[in-house]
Amino acid sequence: MTDKHQGWVASMSDGTTVFQTPDVDGEMTSWQKLRHRCIDDGDLHITQLQLQTGGETHTAIPNADGYVAFYEAKASYTNPHLPQKIYQGVGAVFGDFVFFTLTNHQGTWSSDVRPLASMLAHCQLKPAGARRRQDERPALPANAKSGLAVIDATEYGVDDYNTS
Repeated sequence: MTDKHQGWVASMSDGTTVFQTPDVDGEMTSWQKLRHRCIDDGDLHITQLQLQTGGETHTAIPNADGYVAFYEAKASYTNPHLPQKIYQGVGAVFGDFVFFTLTNHQGTWSSDVRPLASMLAHCQLKPAGARRRQDERPALPANAKSGLAVIDATEYGVDDYNTS
């Protein structure tokens, strides 16, 4: 029996699937390579992004304007002498916001919303012609700008975007 893939999985507009691969010192990461491939092609874009880790699969909201994949280090609030925890995240871009899910190797999952401007370095947007116009997007909750938004994923075309 083979182990399930660990990392992000991107479904592409040309029907291919791209899997995160281990980083190699001195080379671009697999996410950077994918971003460059999309930029070089011009029309190629991500249609769906998932994060598989710890036996669970979390799917970013589909039909997004773009997607992000990133790592984040978090220090302990209660004990500064503890080592930082490394989290991996994926998210979906809608307008000026990124809706994302983070996990660490201990299996802790969390979700949040951040301004797109703070995550552009990790972002791959669809070509302008492939994005939904502002008036075609569901309205975001009033509290979205606070970073504490709770969204109804069904408004974005899915019943449950976190799957196992």
